[in-house]
Amino acid sequence: TQQELKELGIEAEVLPLPPAKLFPLMDLPKDFTVACYIPQINTNFYRPAEMLEIAKKLSDVKFKFFGNPAQSGQDQNVPNVEHCGYVTDMENFIKECSAIMRFPLHDGLPLGVLEFILAGRYSIQSVPIKFSQWLPEFNIDAAVEALKALKETVAKNGQNKEGSDYWRT
Repeated sequence: TQQELKELGIEAEVLPLPPAKLFPLMDLPKDFTVACYIPQINTNFYRPAEMLEIAKKLSDVKFKFFGNPAQSGQDQNVPNVEHCGYVTDMENFIKECSAIMRFPLHDGLPLGVLEFILAGRYSIQSVPIKFSQWLPEFNIDAAVEALKALKETVAKNGQNKEGSDYWRT
């Protein structure tokens, strides 16, 4: 957003807003699991078809799509995708995930991503955020490759403690 304003001749300062709750560092789940926010309102803005395509290409990875109260249960066409509806207990939801991916058509500083990082999770998204993976030019194949690398990082390093410490201070 800051870059877009700069192109319009407006100098803007970045003022990050912290999440309402600073989740503690939590143990990672046994299986590499990726959360994906796909809300009921303005759904297409969050690229649901592309997110499902990423999940199809990573059949060894579990995905939890959340934010839409009208969708729950296993996806009929993509067995490694669970639709979790609208999540009211973020702490327990985050405990079940290793990372979050977020590739809307436009984004600022998403608080959900910060919640995951604070809890020691990883993130891959369309905006640069410290201690996360940034894909400046979204495409399905690049996201798939980045998630494969992220899975290896989680297996090798465990929690994103450095990210958690940074965003907590």
